[in-house]
Amino acid sequence: MQRLLYIGIALLSLTFTGRAQSSAWYRTQLLQQLGEANHLTFTPSSPEGRAVIGSCKGYPVVAEWQSGIICHLGIELFEPELKTMAGKPLCDFAERYLLEELSCEDPTELERKRIDDGVMQSGSAQSIIGSKELLFSVNQLESGHYELRWESQSGTPLYTLTIPANWGLITGKSKIELENDLKQEIQQHPIEEKLPRVPKPERLEKTSGRGILVYKRGHYMIPEMASALYYRENRKGNETTYTLLSEQEHAAESLINLLSVAALAKEYTAEVSQQKYGFQQEVYRVNLGKLINLFMSNGCEPYVGIEQSDEKQIVATLVMVNKEWGYNHILKVTADRNQIATEGGKLSITINAYTPTHNLARLYDDDNIKKNSKAPKFTIKAKTEK
Repeated sequence: MQRLLYIGIALLSLTFTGRAQSSAWYRTQLLQQLGEANHLTFTPSSPEGRAVIGSCKGYPVVAEWQSGIICHLGIELFEPELKTMAGKPLCDFAERYLLEELSCEDPTELERKRIDDGVMQSGSAQSIIGSKELLFSVNQLESGHYELRWESQSGTPLYTLTIPANWGLITGKSKIELENDLKQEIQQHPIEEKLPRVPKPERLEKTSGRGILVYKRGHYMIPEMASALYYRENRKGNETTYTLLSEQEHAAESLINLLSVAALAKEYTAEVSQQKYGFQQEVYRVNLGKLINLFMSNGCEPYVGIEQSDEKQIVATLVMVNKEWGYNHILKVTADRNQIATEGGKLSITINAYTPTHNLARLYDDDNIKKNSKAPKFTIKAKTEK
């Protein structure tokens, strides 16, 4: 898939990473290091804003801040409107990465950094700074990279930046920072009230349950990890309607709906055990609807597999797949049957967040098929990062 934008050039947590030499707070360790390296002395005068606050080797350094905390530093390349149109995360990355490179005095270290990051460049970045009459394009490549290209008005290539779809790299956050921000991001995220539109009847398939239909949307890695929604068929006279399934009698299918539709999940509480880098663990309680809505609002698609289903409880694996930014959230969900289709129901969830797609491994054990289970026993897990 390719996205092209030709235009004349004219992420949120409240984690306080630290202060540099000024009185400014920086959201990430990388931003703090850049602020210190360039001796930036700036204190936000308003809760939110954007301004040029200094220079690096003669080039203007722009800052953006939210809630009084600096959340972006970089060499100014874009107007805010263009960032919104072209994709703010990528534009922020281009500005910040150029500042990182200009702040590095060792050519060998700089080349090593580019190799480690998987970032490729051609042309001169300095040639585009301050230029107002350029053409800019963003291409999403099939290789899992993004290509940012600047050209003159006549079409002459000036500078090209190719970036892997690595969310940590793009946001400038470490794995630890991404994980530490998650709890607060869930708590601050709004609840979704709107249910998805009911599919056309011809898209619904019959299941073994009477009056239960399924809307299949594909699978991930293995057929058992499916994206699907289950509906109850309601007939009254000549009229037939369909409602999302939420019944204890069909608890497994109802759980799949809960984990796939934020508006259904808003009445439930999730007891979360978040597994973090370095064998750390954080335990907290959040609204399940906020958790599902956050992941889906960030571009994740839900795929659910039922690992175990008996008369007492259901164990499922939910993989929130973010194809655009190359990461997955892996959740193991345990629910007592009597908590399904119950207002104020509770579920237990173990989360491994922000697992890079290329690190995802699966173990599919055909020998552990349970006779009374509706699906084979399987496990999807993240490779241990050292």
